[in-house]
Amino acid sequence: MLLEKEAVREVMLDQNTRLDGRKMDEVRAIWSEVVTCPAHTFGFITRGETQSLTTVTLGTKLDAQLIDGAIFNYEKKIPFTL
Repeated sequence: MLLEKEAVREVMLDQNTRLDGRKMDEVRAIWSEVVTCPAHTFGFITRGETQSLTTVTLGTKLDAQLIDGAIFNYEKKIPFTL
């Protein structure tokens, strides 16, 4: 494995190209898309052969932790920050 790593490194430094043929100062194109609904957000990002799908679900005003104690009963709102 070490020999393979050294060979790849030498080719990259000597020829100034990466294994996928790009020059060292070239970057892959990036593409992204975001879809939103009332309580859900989906994000999809592609850069080269790397892809990422992200999902976020946000609560509604009715979402809260119910605290049911011996003396006090109350709702604790779930904090929301971006």
